[in-house]
Amino acid sequence: MHTNTTTLYAGRHATSQYVIARHEKGGLELLRISVEAGDEGALPVFSFEELAKEFLRCGNLGPEWYVREFYNGELISLLLGPFADI
Repeated sequence: MHTNTTTLYAGRHATSQYVIARHEKGGLELLRISVEAGDEGALPVFSFEELAKEFLRCGNLGPEWYVREFYNGELISLLLGPFADI
């Protein structure tokens, strides 16, 4: 079984997180799932790549969607920047 990736970064361990993504005309799009009617959606984040792949497979979203790995800092930067509405 594959465990989540840990890399030494500036003397600290950085853990990978996995999301479902695709490329759009405007750049990267992250999959959002609806939690309640009328909400803007939540971002499913996975600690293990295998879980993200299984979610993607079961969701039957189409071939353009893929599992994208991010380190915590990268994901935080996206959520505070271009994806702040998630």
